[in-house]
Amino acid sequence: RGTVDFALGVELLGCVGHPSGYGTALRALTDEERPAAASVAGVAMVRMLGADAASDLLVALGRAEGRTGREGAALGLAELGERAHAEFVIEAARNGTIGARLAARCVARLPFDAPRWLALLEKESASDRRLATEVVYLLVRRTDQARLDALGEAGRAAVRRCLDDAAVYMRSEKREV
Repeated sequence: RGTVDFALGVELLGCVGHPSGYGTALRALTDEERPAAASVAGVAMVRMLGADAASDLLVALGRAEGRTGREGAALGLAELGERAHAEFVIEAARNGTIGARLAARCVARLPFDAPRWLALLEKESASDRRLATEVVYLLVRRTDQARLDALGEAGRAAVRRCLDDAAVYMRSEKREV
């Protein structure tokens, strides 16, 4: 008999989808000593309980000690695909509890709220604008023209202003897209 890495075990529990593995995935979400398991636990939880996992994920997004656990919770919320969860993920990124790139990956999978993203693109806060430009970058990379069009000319102009502002952190290869 062999053993399996804990993170792989949690991911496999999610693939099986049986609720009996939920407690293990929930513990993994807050396991700071095994961050790889925390990063896959949120999605595993959703695959086991569906929408019933949302409350545990929202708690972990706000309270998990390790960033990996909070980000695993955000990935789980994205897996649920509910527009209402986007705001929680955005706020977690805005207050620095999860990274902007991961938050962008999560919210790009959720129903798109063009006015919300346009408002973030136009904020004074460089971190808000960075988050919004990360989402726009993903949409460009995915050639998601419908969502890009929803931002309209105002969105294009706001992105141009962000790109011209050195205070908005962005890797050079992203600025060139």
